[in-house]
Amino acid sequence: TGNNFGGWGQMMPEYFAPPVGFANYANSGAASGSFGTYWSLIKAKWTTGDWVMIQFGHNDKNDSDATVQANLEKMAADAQAAGVNPILVSPPARVQSYPIGNQSSLHAAAAKAAAAAKNCPYIDLTALSTAWYNSLTISASAAQTMYHQGGATHTNLLGADKLAGLVAKAV
Repeated sequence: TGNNFGGWGQMMPEYFAPPVGFANYANSGAASGSFGTYWSLIKAKWTTGDWVMIQFGHNDKNDSDATVQANLEKMAADAQAAGVNPILVSPPARVQSYPIGNQSSLHAAAAKAAAAAKNCPYIDLTALSTAWYNSLTISASAAQTMYHQGGATHTNLLGADKLAGLVAKAV
């Protein structure tokens, strides 16, 4: 509770029942171009028919949309080649101001373009979370209570659960 870190991926099992299972390989601080070691761990565990959700953008701030798109397309292609179904997910919005403004630095457009190029599902968590935050009619400081120590990027368990609910509904 409180200010513990929490990501939406770790909360996904709460929204599904067996036989659906989850393995969360998220790595806070990783960018789409530097996830190679973790990506190798994921590829070593998946089997034909599995699904993999891929979400990057927060830590790709020094990369262009084209670079992020190419990285996401490569991951989606790896999955498809193994008979695994990729779902590309854009990152949740940052709560830096209220109402939440431009989130283009999160590369949602790159994720959407990569999903279209690889013909795989896309969940626009950037738009979903922006709309949800902006619908709360609360102050930025109140919205930030869902973030670790009042930050704007890393959710606590409450925020992670809310975002997981948005992703689960989109699924």
